[in-house]
Amino acid sequence: MKITRHALQNIRSNLENELATVGSSTHTRGYRRGLHDALAHVVALQDTTDARTPH
Repeated sequence: MKITRHALQNIRSNLENELATVGSSTHTRGYRRGLHDALAHVVALQDTTDARTPH
């Protein structure tokens, strides 16, 4: 599970960085919405993984 946590954290970090740098003039609302949706799914996966893994 340690590898899973690490991978999810990397994905989350990449999505957060992408959202921070997305310019409204260069990307469509759908692209930004997709990033937000993906981030929400990753956060949910992290929560599920953390709940199932002993700390």
